[in-house]
This record gives sequence, structure tokens and C-alpha cells, in this order.
Amino acid sequence: MPYYIYKINGPFLFEHLDQKTSFKEAKSIVKDLRNNLAANDPAKIRMIFANSTEEAERLLSTPKNRDHIVIGED
Repeated sequence: MPYYIYKINGPFLFEHLDQKTSFKEAKSIVKDLRNNLAANDPAKIRMIFANSTEEAERLLSTPKNRDHIVIGED
């Protein structure tokens, strides 16, 4: 599965920038893109591991609600 690199300009506004098979290469690109964003640019650069761009965008659009994670029993 490849690593997909996206620029997120707002809720559900995904711009597919690149994809790499190597984590190190994808991480390097993401780091460079983040460093080159203007200070007042509200966009975010994200990398996601997925089977396809459709799956990547679905995962990126899923809210991260950590309240439902069960760590152990009380």
C-alpha cells in the first residue's frame, strides 16, 4: 500500500499532491511541504497509508473521536 500525501484546505477539501511507496521518502516530502507553507496559510499537509485515493480521503474525512477507545476495564 502506498503513502498518500494531501493538502487539506478545509473540511472535506482534499488536494492529492503525491504518493510514495517508501515511508522515509513520503515523510521527507511532507516535512518539506510543511516547511514551505506560508505562515498564514490555514492548510494542513497530511500523509496517510491506504489502498487507494478513495480510501485515503475517506480516512481523512473520518473524525477522530478517541472517547470510544476502550483501554482497559475499570
